[in-house]
Amino acid sequence: DVIVDGDEIHGDGVNIAARLEQLAKPGGICLSDVVHAAVRNKLSVRFVDGGEQSLKNIADPVHVFHIDQTSETDSAGKEFRQSFSRPALAILPFENLSGDADQDFFADGLTEDLITALSMFRLFPVIARNSTYSYKGQSPDIRKVGQELGARYVMEGSVRKAGNRVRVTCQLINAETGHHIWAERYDRELEDIFELQDEISQQVAGIIEPTIERTERKQVFEKSQNDLALWEYSVRGNALFFEVTKEANDEARTLFKRAIALDPQYARAHVGLAYSYARELRFFMASDQAECQRLLIEAARRAVLLDDSDSQAHAILSLAYTMVQQPEAAISEGRKAIQANPNDATAHNNFGVALSLCANRYEEGIPQFERALQLSPSDINSPLFLTQLGISHLCAGRPEKTEEYAREVIFRKHNFLEGYLVLASALGYQGRAEEARDVFAKHADIADAYIEQHVVFSPQVKEYLREGWRRANLLK
Repeated sequence: DVIVDGDEIHGDGVNIAARLEQLAKPGGICLSDVVHAAVRNKLSVRFVDGGEQSLKNIADPVHVFHIDQTSETDSAGKEFRQSFSRPALAILPFENLSGDADQDFFADGLTEDLITALSMFRLFPVIARNSTYSYKGQSPDIRKVGQELGARYVMEGSVRKAGNRVRVTCQLINAETGHHIWAERYDRELEDIFELQDEISQQVAGIIEPTIERTERKQVFEKSQNDLALWEYSVRGNALFFEVTKEANDEARTLFKRAIALDPQYARAHVGLAYSYARELRFFMASDQAECQRLLIEAARRAVLLDDSDSQAHAILSLAYTMVQQPEAAISEGRKAIQANPNDATAHNNFGVALSLCANRYEEGIPQFERALQLSPSDINSPLFLTQLGISHLCAGRPEKTEEYAREVIFRKHNFLEGYLVLASALGYQGRAEEARDVFAKHADIADAYIEQHVVFSPQVKEYLREGWRRANLLK
């Protein structure tokens, strides 16, 4: 429905196209549901559902779709992945062949523990679990996986559990050629599962990097992990973090508390418990913020006390100190996390938060966020990583760079509030007030209060964000 009026054209079709252009990321294409329905079976491209969007001067919400151009234009992925100086390894979620869906946790747990074990070898990077988890339940093309994740090697496998015995098969593939490098089948009593994990990790490491010295290997499984019930609680709790809801977070906390009740010395359970409090503060507006902060610090300190060599323990303590605005302590713990495991994406992210968003050391924090995205390019938390990277560039005086990252955030997660708030500020600094108002409009009533209660941002970071809004006349 386009109206031709001399040299001008009008109508909803024109208006919608203009608004969709603003939603498209740089170099990208955004479509309405009507156009998507007409072309989806005629083009050899993948579409990403952007959900319903309220568009200026359009009465009803419009369901939008983006053409997925990740392999070509993912500025937060391709550029970083290419900077790997050594071949990276991706471990896909192991397939559960037991015929019992309830045993998925067992396959997920084995995958997670292998990622943890192999990431301790400092001579090659391992893609984080949050990125590889997106392939769960699929049979992806290994070459495409390698391209998407920036990995030269891909490991996949399966688990079949029957009674007290477990069979694990795994294979290592060169993602560039598609050729199998190594394959093995293991039949074990269930009690030997942790010895099996260690055995697999050593074999894979030896194949990828023959020069690795055995003495470089660290012990990555706590002694108390021989209790399978304890291990199960922790694996299930971590899996619930993929559901970003308060109900899932509360359930995860319950599971971590059960693990602690079984063994109070189990450091990883305290790490999980601490993250449940951090997530409540960060995402779910804790009803008693001070008490939640106290419990967070308590659980994180306990984790470090129990295992000072665990990067995750130091990473959560770094974030905990950030959330109570103790920048020097947060930076100190962030450094310890990186020293414990240089391939831990979460450790790099939390260190970046401490440096940039808490201590206002933006140029130092930016490389940490970049490294986190490099190690986990498809992380479920990548919108958060990108937002924090964008804010750092904003505070460092590069609003154009911030706009690029904020649009990438909105493309990946269209309902992520902070992406819109940061984008509006970046546009304000660039003197693009009308565009900023369009972005800001739906969130104007809560934006200032949201930033004010934010436990991660320092007062200086909050002021930088508000200044962009002021320049666009968005604050009263």
